Amino acid sequence: MNNYMIFKFDDRIHVIYINEKYALVNANRENIVSLELLLGLIILYAQIYFPEVSMKLVTSQYVSVSTMVPHDVLVKIKDNSPEEDDSKINKYFWNVFPEDLDALTQFCEEIHLEIDKNENLEIILNIGIESNNYIEGNKRVPLRFRDLRLILNFITRIYNDFYIIWVD
Repeated sequence: MNNYMIFKFDDRIHVIYINEKYALVNANRENIVSLELLLGLIILYAQIYFPEVSMKLVTSQYVSVSTMVPHDVLVKIKDNSPEEDDSKINKYFWNVFPEDLDALTQFCEEIHLEIDKNENLEIILNIGIESNNYIEGNKRVPLRFRDLRLILNFITRIYNDFYIIWVD
């Protein structure tokens, strides 16, 4: 993170490009230009919203972000489609989770769903600086700051709704 200073003020992300000597104020539509910047953005959000999610830079390929849904949450999911008065867990995993994964395929290089040795569901998102959308035939569209928001919202939801144990 030697080339960038990244900070959040209100709901806006600001990036100072140290070597290039310019700043983006309220970065939204601009492209994420490097994996280093992408990792820095994810680290910033992780420190605020999902501190126990792990992430690593896979050199010159992608940033890998790993979160999990614990076994004790998974066993609460019913085997069939939820009823109207069903729990938040059932409604999310039967109705919304597949749609979220489908939407993430636009922006992630790979998505892995794995059951670990403790029977937790591990969700691994490998994120590059190009989306899986194409323009002009075979040229991939660069990942933008606003595209990253969808990914970060998904991770935040999984972490806050299904990973953390909230005490009433």
